[in-house]
Amino acid sequence: MPTRLRLLGLLYFWSTLLVQAQQKPYQLLMQDEKVRYSDVKKAFEKARELDERAKKKAVRQARRKGLPDPVFEENEEEAKFYRWERWRLRHLAPDGTEDVASPAQEFTRFDRQQVAAVRSGSKRARQGATPAWRELGPFQTQTTAAYNNAAHYLYGYNVGRLGAVAFHPTDANTIYTAAPGRNSINSGGIWKTTNGGTSWTPLFDQYPNMIVTDVAVSAKNPQTVYATGNHFAVATVGGGTAGYGIEKSTDGGANWQHIPFLVQYETNTNGSKAYVGRALSIDIDPADDQHLIATTQRAILYSTNGGLLWQKATTPVADRLADYVDIAFKPGDPQTVYVSGAGKEQVLRSTDGGKTFTQLPLPEAVEVGTVGRVELAVSAAQPDFLYLLTTMGTERHGGLYRLNTATGDLRTIVARGKSFATQQQTRDDTQLYYCLSLAVSPTDTGEIHVGMVPLMSTFDGGRTWEYRHSWATSRAGDVHSDISSLDFQPGTNRLFVTSDGGLNAATGKRGAAFRFYDNIAVSQIYFLAQPASLSDRMIIGLQDNGTKMYENGLWKQVGGGDGISCLIDDANPSVYYVTSQNGYLLRFTGPASSSYITPTGVTDENTSFYTPIDYHQATKTLFIGSNTLWRKNENNFSSAWERVKDFDSKEMIQDVFVAPSDVKTIYVRTYSATTSYRLYVTTDAGQTWDKVLGDGFDAYITALTIHPQDAKTIYASRYRTVSPAGYFVMKSSDYGRTWTDITGNLPKVSGNAITVQEGTDEGVYVAMDQGVYYKDNTMSQWTRYGTGLPNSPVYDMRVDYTGSKLKAATHGRGVWEVPLAVPVGQVTSLITAKRDVCAGTSMGVTYQVTKGATGPNTYAIQLSDASGSFASPTLLASTTATTADVTIPGTLARGAGYQIRVLRNNNIATADTSDAFSVLTLPKATLNGPAEVVYGSPASLTLSFDGSGPWSYQLTGDGPRTTTSSPVVQAVTLTEGTTYQLTSLSNVCGAGTVSGATRVTVIPTLAVQTVGATELCAGQSSSLTFVQGGKFNASTSYVVQLSDAAGSFTTPVNVGAGTQSPLPFTIGTSQAMGSGYRLRVVGNVAEKLELTPSPTFAINVKPTASIVAAGDSSVLQTYETRLRLTFTGTAPFQYTLSNGTTGNSATTTTEVVIKPDQTAVYRVSGVSNGCGVGTVSGQARITVIPLLAVEPNAPPLVTLRPNPASELVRVESNLSGPHELVLFDVAGREQLRKPFQRNTEVAVRNLGKGIHVYQIITPQGAVVGRVLVE
Repeated sequence: MPTRLRLLGLLYFWSTLLVQAQQKPYQLLMQDEKVRYSDVKKAFEKARELDERAKKKAVRQARRKGLPDPVFEENEEEAKFYRWERWRLRHLAPDGTEDVASPAQEFTRFDRQQVAAVRSGSKRARQGATPAWRELGPFQTQTTAAYNNAAHYLYGYNVGRLGAVAFHPTDANTIYTAAPGRNSINSGGIWKTTNGGTSWTPLFDQYPNMIVTDVAVSAKNPQTVYATGNHFAVATVGGGTAGYGIEKSTDGGANWQHIPFLVQYETNTNGSKAYVGRALSIDIDPADDQHLIATTQRAILYSTNGGLLWQKATTPVADRLADYVDIAFKPGDPQTVYVSGAGKEQVLRSTDGGKTFTQLPLPEAVEVGTVGRVELAVSAAQPDFLYLLTTMGTERHGGLYRLNTATGDLRTIVARGKSFATQQQTRDDTQLYYCLSLAVSPTDTGEIHVGMVPLMSTFDGGRTWEYRHSWATSRAGDVHSDISSLDFQPGTNRLFVTSDGGLNAATGKRGAAFRFYDNIAVSQIYFLAQPASLSDRMIIGLQDNGTKMYENGLWKQVGGGDGISCLIDDANPSVYYVTSQNGYLLRFTGPASSSYITPTGVTDENTSFYTPIDYHQATKTLFIGSNTLWRKNENNFSSAWERVKDFDSKEMIQDVFVAPSDVKTIYVRTYSATTSYRLYVTTDAGQTWDKVLGDGFDAYITALTIHPQDAKTIYASRYRTVSPAGYFVMKSSDYGRTWTDITGNLPKVSGNAITVQEGTDEGVYVAMDQGVYYKDNTMSQWTRYGTGLPNSPVYDMRVDYTGSKLKAATHGRGVWEVPLAVPVGQVTSLITAKRDVCAGTSMGVTYQVTKGATGPNTYAIQLSDASGSFASPTLLASTTATTADVTIPGTLARGAGYQIRVLRNNNIATADTSDAFSVLTLPKATLNGPAEVVYGSPASLTLSFDGSGPWSYQLTGDGPRTTTSSPVVQAVTLTEGTTYQLTSLSNVCGAGTVSGATRVTVIPTLAVQTVGATELCAGQSSSLTFVQGGKFNASTSYVVQLSDAAGSFTTPVNVGAGTQSPLPFTIGTSQAMGSGYRLRVVGNVAEKLELTPSPTFAINVKPTASIVAAGDSSVLQTYETRLRLTFTGTAPFQYTLSNGTTGNSATTTTEVVIKPDQTAVYRVSGVSNGCGVGTVSGQARITVIPLLAVEPNAPPLVTLRPNPASELVRVESNLSGPHELVLFDVAGREQLRKPFQRNTEVAVRNLGKGIHVYQIITPQGAVVGRVLVE
């Protein structure tokens, strides 16, 4: 189409007429990681309006001069904004800035809960966490034009964006590369090769964030690797720090450690501070790998201990104004460090290893815009030379310069406004905030390489330049557009180039082809198409790398530009549709047969960058949206486009969704600067429309899908502005009018894509920045689906119904596939019409079959046993329909665990099983009861039911009853023997059968009421009263029986008899004493009775008493001693001694204290108790020893000296014969006893100090005294 031709001459002429601002505020704002989305959006809308005015003015001027309308190329600046916007809108914090903490926290939370959730979840939840994802690429593209679409060939150099490269210092085969580089948002991670690029290994696939800005390898220890990027670590449960930082590996990238910066910068003039953001660049001192320099946007950081601790360098630039980018160590002098940023004043130099910086004076001839960027380069060939590539803003370079830092001399290699290469185009000098890099050979300062949109190289110091841009030259061996980094490999001095297409390396110098490295699968995919009828075919739209088709295991190029939306006709997969930005739409009917079919009226100005299209497969109806919704009947390729609805000129359609089950139901999402976001729906093919969401950010939807079989049911990831604000997955069952939050345990981050697997029990897949999540109605929680999928954002998903796979397109790691949670052809959503069914009756069964099963299908409907086991299933029916009435066999046993299973074509792998249901059976009942019951007690009759409850029944002599439990115990009261039986029985299934009858006999009772007294004496007579219940069966009179003393009637004693109450009885005179006796009444003939004895009572007996000496039987005159009396019989006892002493005792032993004057014999002269006078026995003789008498003037007969004493005492006596010395303490306790003749010595040193009493017994009497022991 003419408006898409590259009329370069006219474009260059008319572009000079455009008002091209060298500094567009929105582009600069996009670089600020703290900026609010709304501020950038407003600035972008304003810039776009100015561009539109300039274009219109250019058209008017051309027409006035009679020239053709000018052709305006794609505005790549706008493309960068739309990509940034797409990311930012999915990562918004409530204040409109980028939310870096919440996604990290949410994914961490989910991962911690995942294991427990899977363990406690359903079978499907456990299965969903285990299938392995398989990588499909693209790993490379075919490099033969014949296989690719010639118009969009690109010479194979376009797998995906890479942004940094680093090298092993001595091993040329070991190379690292990273995606995306400094200024992008795709997630490709770090890759490593150890065989020179034949194969590559991803190192960051399972890392929390795969956005890497730079990578560096230590020259001294090649196993030490550093990386910078978007990884925002969250604090762990056990502590730890959070924030941006570096990633460090000490084993060549096998394992990584996140080390946060924890450095703050000043955000304004008031001294407010914030933590620094992600680092853009990192460099290692070649002489000391502990010395690191990193640049963040607002600060230069340095570390002297291998990155463990970071500090902010001192610079002359205010933190809030800083915009640092590049680093360069001076070759041979690592204490000299150069840093550049925005404008001349941010070109800095440090001479102390990066701790402090000063502004590097630049000659006036060096031109840099106020906010222009400066890229640096140095060369070991001339260490004093510093090369500067400058810009005037986001567009137009400011020149290439060489500064001799030793002398101040400047050489302008390419001046501002001059081209580097003769082939250079105007568009090559744009997007310089992203595409700007510079490298100078370390061995030859004449070899200089400049990266902007193209790669341009000189080998003669800038006199002539090569133009190596494959998109423009269509020449094999050139490189992809949008150069992001240039680096020379140590040792080989080969130039390596990273770009939006991947990694290239020079194979020589001037004119030599560049080698493209395959097998680095970092494609940034927007959309994916997968036909339902063909597994081995896909189409993907890639950022900056066109559109690719996957067929027979290979990828080929079918479209250029930014590949956006794509579609494939299910019925004829040879027909497919691809788009690029802003409404460019092609229809293919074969690999090399394409037609441009964009409707007239769809322009860059009124169409979303992400061209919104959709296709109704059943009717072959194609839709595309601009500010008009267009519809086309593709049954006839020549049919005209139809305008379905015109929206406001500024209201642009963002997405179009047509219901698979109803072509008349269409959902449209729009945006305009005045009304913000809206969601519309029509159910009558566009005649009438309802706005179901809007106006405002509440209507912002990051993903939406329509239920494949229900047009009114939609699922969406929406941003909710009310508290709690954030992203939620929601469901509407009424065309979007009302919504239910189904987020559950999902990470509360934006969903990038949602799809529903047709024919399942609402099996929903949700794609996020990390992982794909699955849930259906058999599961209580979402599970992260599958293992091995890299943590790269999944932007689109499609169900491959033919291959039974889910295909996922990532924005940075290509395409992946995994087996479906519910396989193709699987019977699902099996429902039985009844939860309870009677054996022998029928019920309905319905089920679905997942989409993708082809050919004739027969469904076997099977019944399990009562436990749900299908070890020996019962076939109920075989049918080709997905609904049936089946009869439950009448012989089945009752049970609540029966299940129905349905198999497709007898393939057990396709089976689905119903929920458990109950089979009910006719009732049966058995009656049992006691053979006998005690008079006055109820009889418990037990009714045991079989079959299904509840049961209705009636018992002899009773009314109708209903019960839900079995057995039932029913109490009946009877006075005489009775026979019981069931008279009726039924349940929900009908009347049942009964068995059993029971005869209950009544046992009479005899209960003692009163006994004459609570205590009786042996030999005493008394009477008792009793009461009888029921009648004797054999006896004619009564007998009174006495228990033993413990109350036991094991061997009762008959003590009375009679024919009526009261009954006399007599206790035997020889009955033993006791307090636990009882009396009972029995019949005079042995028969079964229920007896109640009397309460316990005591039988008392007459006493006996005996006497013995309890103390010394020989005592000194005037001393006391004790007599012990022992009693038998019943206490209390009254006694009289032979000396006339009387007393009472309540115990069987008592002692009496006496002080005899002379020797005497003591006896008990009498004893008695409540039962009378008892008998006595025994005597006690007490001998009294008189005290020794002494003449008043005679010398002492016995002496004890010394007194007081401390060691020994000596006892001397004038008397002959045996003596005895006894010592007592003051308490009367005997301490020592020693016999002697006339004299003796006794040691008292071991006695306690104090007064002691001594007693010396002589043949003539005793001497008593006191001795003091000191």
